[in-house]
Parts: sequence; C-alpha cells; structure tokens
Amino acid sequence: MSASAGTDLKIEDIARVAGCSRATVHNHFPHALPGIFEALAAETVETAVRRYRIDSNKYSGLDKPRHFIGLTADEFYKAGELAVAMVRASVDQATTSAWPWGLGYQTTIDCYDEAAEDDDLPGASVDLAEVTHVHFYGSMYLWALGRLNDDRFLKSAKSSVDLAINALQVSR
Repeated sequence: MSASAGTDLKIEDIARVAGCSRATVHNHFPHALPGIFEALAAETVETAVRRYRIDSNKYSGLDKPRHFIGLTADEFYKAGELAVAMVRASVDQATTSAWPWGLGYQTTIDCYDEAAEDDDLPGASVDLAEVTHVHFYGSMYLWALGRLNDDRFLKSAKSSVDLAINALQVSR
C-alpha cells in the first residue's frame, strides 16, 4: 500500500463516475472529499457489522469481539489503497463527526456485553471497547502511513481484543 494512495482523486472524477455534476457531489458531501471518505469508512464498518451479525451465533465469549474486530480489519484491508484516503480524512473529520467511533464502537461494546455472558471480563465493556479501538485505529493509521505492511497490519489490528483484555487485567 502506498502512503500517497487516494490523493489523486478529484471531485470531478467522482461526479463523472456517479453520472452527476460536481455541484451534486458537493450538495451531498459539503465537506467534499473528506466527507466522501468518511461515508466510505462508515460503509466499510457497516459491512463488517453486517458480516458479524450473520454468523455471530457461531461464537461465544471473547471470540465474539475477536471475530468482529477481525472482520473490521479484513474490510479495511480489502479497501486497499482507498483505506489510506479514508484514514487521512478521518483525522480531519474527527473534530466534526463520530468517526472513528460510532457503529463499530457500539458493536464492539455489544460484543463484549455478549462475551461477558460466557467469560469473566477484566473490566466494563465500554472500557474494553475503548482500549480495543485505540489499538485497532492506531494499527490502521500506521498501516496508512506505510509503517506497517499488510500482514503486520492485519496481525496488529486483530490482536486489539487480546491487548485490551491484557491491559485491563494488568490495571485491576
């Protein structure tokens, strides 16, 4: 993945592919490219949530949040070079939107709530979700910056649940 990926995309390109005018793109996305990339990132997380809900009953305990975070990592990985643009936009959008929290964060809390039915967790679901997401998005940012290769990104992002569990166990 290239750290410069996604930077050549222009509103005109999006309008042409969408079959609309540049003004229409701006009407739907007033913040132009950052808004578009934020919408793509939200759709990426929503896809992971849908995939998780299809087969979550196959998992129990901590395998539930592990599975969800793994699916989320896979979805961003599949986005490839576009993920760089999404991550870059998220830094700008974080001051005006819920990104990167939101649906993925709430689903992670829900996964930990479900895991608590089978496993003794070292802390509250919301605390575990926060630590999980801090590590997950840190992994994603390092990947987007080219500091982690694809394999190390997937390994690091997917280890976020276990790192959160260990961090909260240590702080008990």
